[in-house]
Amino acid sequence: MRRGGYLGDLVPSLSTKAAIYSGIISTEMPRLPGVDSGNTLDVPMDPAAEFNIFKVAPSNGSSHPIKSTNRAYFSVFDMLSLVQSEDQGLSVTGSECALWFCVQSFKLLIFDGTHNETIVGNWSTTELAHAGGGNLHGAGYSFIGLPEHLNADNTTTYSVSNEAITALRTFMADITSGVVRADTNMLDYSSDWVEAMWNATNNLEAWLESFTQAMTAEFRINGRLSNGLGGTKVYAGSATQLAPFIRVQWWWMFYPGCMLLISFYYFFRTVVISARHGVSAWKGDALPMLFVRVDDNIHVHVRDGMDVPDGLMERVGNIRIAMYRDEDGQWRFRSTRDDPKEA
Repeated sequence: MRRGGYLGDLVPSLSTKAAIYSGIISTEMPRLPGVDSGNTLDVPMDPAAEFNIFKVAPSNGSSHPIKSTNRAYFSVFDMLSLVQSEDQGLSVTGSECALWFCVQSFKLLIFDGTHNETIVGNWSTTELAHAGGGNLHGAGYSFIGLPEHLNADNTTTYSVSNEAITALRTFMADITSGVVRADTNMLDYSSDWVEAMWNATNNLEAWLESFTQAMTAEFRINGRLSNGLGGTKVYAGSATQLAPFIRVQWWWMFYPGCMLLISFYYFFRTVVISARHGVSAWKGDALPMLFVRVDDNIHVHVRDGMDVPDGLMERVGNIRIAMYRDEDGQWRFRSTRDDPKEA
């Protein structure tokens, strides 16, 4: 709420006005049961005369007395409509509409980036609180007897200030005043708001629901709190956050470790055995093989197979050989069948 005009009158904020306008002029137009009101609608005797077929006006309320301290009413108004039907002819229907503050409990769930919200319940019982104490800025309406299923914070006082109630009542009284006049050719609306209400008379409950949803969204988004925390909104519950997590299954680490140990064991064992047997580490080089003599018995098997395709493979490919060192120090490839150690 803010003060405006030359006399500093209390007026709703711009966002609150926008919520009221959008709630009234809604495309999803919504009838409450007719109630007794202090407003009247004159029915003309001359059908051709210009007359009012719809009237809306603020009232003190009969079913919903606006001065009641048990609910924080910020608007009570009557709607009177002149209806003509083939069965009953001309008839007047009336509805009393009321808007008030309530405490509403929500269950919020955000899963995988999707926001889900369900209403747990609401509570409207209030009492008139005087200035001083609590979180009220002066006198106002304080909500009492909140049930446990709403999960309300027991240390918090839920209330609406008198200033907010006064500003909204004044603003709503101006909007909910007007008529729809009719003649033989056209309808004349006193304001856009009255036209929207006239269009909503066939489905008044849905229209009021849309209106209250717009007001609820306005209060939740732009309403300012006085909770000792700088207006910070606090929600009770548990919150989770996704984060990267790495879990190591250490048993799988034994496999590469064991393979590494086995390779080292095989390498050192080969080095030791090679050192003990006097084997030089030149087996990977082809050049020393050119200086190793081949045994004469093997040459005999070759004969003329040198110039025949696959001749060497067919004649000596199946002979098992070993490299030996003769007494004169010469290296020689000799058939293992000729090895005296195997004889």
